[in-house]
Amino acid sequence: MTFGTLFLLSLAKAFTVVVALSLNIAGLLTWVDRRQGAILQDRVGPERAVVWIPKRIAQGAVVGPAVLVAGGALALFFLSDAEGVTRTTRAVLFSHLAVFITWFTALVIAGRIKLRGVKNSFDRFIASVGDPRRIFYVGLMVHGAIFLSLGVLKGTPAGETLRDFLYGAGPFVFAFSALFGAG
Repeated sequence: MTFGTLFLLSLAKAFTVVVALSLNIAGLLTWVDRRQGAILQDRVGPERAVVWIPKRIAQGAVVGPAVLVAGGALALFFLSDAEGVTRTTRAVLFSHLAVFITWFTALVIAGRIKLRGVKNSFDRFIASVGDPRRIFYVGLMVHGAIFLSLGVLKGTPAGETLRDFLYGAGPFVFAFSALFGAG
């Protein structure tokens, strides 16, 4: 690369870093200024100001991104034709994403239940698991089992069947776990 190209890349990186830091700090300082002003003037500040959103719009905003991710995963599965290595790669990717989203969502829910206590039957079920670390360790074991089974069965008819199952089921399990975790 020439000196001019390197200089332009360095300038672009510096600009990106400065803009990223400045925007974050500007937002934080604005919030601090409004909060301090509200405390001094004994009025409602940013920590107590509320914008009421209709229930259905709020629910859609929470579930919407998960629906888009799940739809994207299913669209990738149905609209693309994969063969050989690409098919195996996607099978492993989708199955691991599905497992990760499932156990990570359960881990976050278990941690929250541990802090606030049991409020319903689902909370009671998650609390019966015990320590949230158990969910983490079981999730890691499932990831290991997927890798181990694909490695041991590579090149065998059972391995091909497992790969085809993971390729077919992975996107659906991923979509289900993304939607289930968001709702």
